[in-house]
Amino acid sequence: MPSATLTKFTAQAGVKVNLEVLSWDSIHNKIVTAEGAGTAPADVTEFDWSSVGQFNQAGWYTPLNRLISPKVQSHSIPIKVFTVKHKILAVPYDLGHRATLLNWTDFKRAGIPRTPSTWSQLLADAMMLKQRHVVQYPIAQPLSVIKNTSTAFYALVKSEGANFFYEGVETSLYPGRIGGRKSITIRESPVSRQASIPGGNCGHPRIRWDRISERFGGDFA
Repeated sequence: MPSATLTKFTAQAGVKVNLEVLSWDSIHNKIVTAEGAGTAPADVTEFDWSSVGQFNQAGWYTPLNRLISPKVQSHSIPIKVFTVKHKILAVPYDLGHRATLLNWTDFKRAGIPRTPSTWSQLLADAMMLKQRHVVQYPIAQPLSVIKNTSTAFYALVKSEGANFFYEGVETSLYPGRIGGRKSITIRESPVSRQASIPGGNCGHPRIRWDRISERFGGDFA
């Protein structure tokens, strides 16, 4: 957050802000640790959409409904993601998009003339990239124990027309729910066939995109 924004807020509200900047995973861990010990981690915190269910169930956050005007609520598309049973737990300020990227130069070098239209076709094209020695690891995907890995998995589940959670305790991995199992196969297949880099750290935010574009034919983000 720009220091000018904090200065402006202090001038308007008379409240001095002590800002602490942490990584996404560290924010979650600090909140859980502090609240588990019965101590508030801060007056105001940032948290990700993937923590909404957990934090609501624990009752750690005060609903913000009365503090946000109906006009602001109606203009904020992603606010529904942070709303549970009509309780607004947070105000979203950023809306990101998931995407799968292709290195079209590599595809042309492998003699692949068209864009794959299914995940199965993408995996088949990736193996062609590898077999024709265009690139050693055609598929870049996050596989480390970080939130980015689960986010990519959620996106795959949704792309299969499935939901991750269903009524009751069922998830997309339950028997009869093929979306989740299919998505796991999509993620696992490049690993078992040595088409993804060992360790799966290529999706970590510290690795720059220009390096990925040189080393991989496609990226599951």
